[in-house]
Amino acid sequence: MKPISLRTVALAAPIASLLAVINCAPDDPTLTPGGAGSGTMAGTTGDTAGTTGMAAGTTGMTAGTTGMTAGTSSGGSSTGSAGTPAGGTGPAGGTGPTGGSAGAGGTGMGGSGDVVTPDAILGGLSSFGNPGWKDSWFVTGCGSKHDHDCYTLEQCPAAGMTTKETFPVGGTPGQHYKVTFQYNGVNEGRSYTGGKKDTPVANDLNTRPDNDSFHRDGTADVTNKYNEMRMTVFDDKGAEARHYFMNSFSAAQENHFAFLSSYKKSIVIVGGGKIEHKIFDSNCHAIDNCNSGEVVGTTCNAPRRLPGADSQLMLPPFYANPNDGYKVGATNLISPLGNGRSQPWKAQASHITITAIEKTADPVTMDYPNP
Repeated sequence: MKPISLRTVALAAPIASLLAVINCAPDDPTLTPGGAGSGTMAGTTGDTAGTTGMAAGTTGMTAGTTGMTAGTSSGGSSTGSAGTPAGGTGPAGGTGPTGGSAGAGGTGMGGSGDVVTPDAILGGLSSFGNPGWKDSWFVTGCGSKHDHDCYTLEQCPAAGMTTKETFPVGGTPGQHYKVTFQYNGVNEGRSYTGGKKDTPVANDLNTRPDNDSFHRDGTADVTNKYNEMRMTVFDDKGAEARHYFMNSFSAAQENHFAFLSSYKKSIVIVGGGKIEHKIFDSNCHAIDNCNSGEVVGTTCNAPRRLPGADSQLMLPPFYANPNDGYKVGATNLISPLGNGRSQPWKAQASHITITAIEKTADPVTMDYPNP
């Protein structure tokens, strides 16, 4: 065995004394235990071990930032435990940002389990028990046929007839969603005052298969006899946020015509709110779906199907009976071919398909260009 020199013994004694001081230092009661970056910064000693503690705290803080970016519950959970041997008398290194709490939020876009799809947000059944707004309808109906009109009621009340169907909006209450929808319909025309029609009225023709009859905001003239088709967005508190009209045409086109409308639009809706489809008919008459020209007499020789990809769809299972407002089977409507819910139908129907949905910070008043 190699003999121990006196020089070696002399050097070992001071090192042992230093370690004893470090290991036996009392805890500082002002320090916060645990948490991200819990390593401590050197206080009065300022030695190498204290520097190591400060570095570990910085590492904890960096991990917290990463967690915040990820938006998950585990973000920022790293701790600076490697720094705990540090001096122990200074403030807690890396505990300022702590990062982990931001990472745990996860409430940003797509966070907290909020699945943003048409099925998830707009799949709830309507007030009639029909499929949700992702696959919805405006149905005027035809209770009886009289020349160029379908009567929704034989004895029309003085206040006219109103049909409303509502569709729930899921998702996060108060969150705004940008939705894009395709509208295909056979409907009579109505002129509206104020607001904005997306396309010039000069482009509206009863022979076109793709009239853009979408109208933002505005009002319907109460003295007009043609049907008002209104879609209203309500917020999560039940207040109207905005409304649109689906069958806007010039006053010159308000006649015995049934138009084909086909357009795609994007609008903003509110999570936890609802969408309302309303048809108001002041005289309980609807222009019959007979052909592309003016509907006259009792002949209905060329009823038309919905335009575009919706030409083979069937009517929804239910619509509102104008007599009492209760839902009834759509097979009670008169069909020119005796085919119940299958196309073509008498009078008017329009179909909405939601093609896309995403979260947005845009206000409900946002007017997007045509998608």
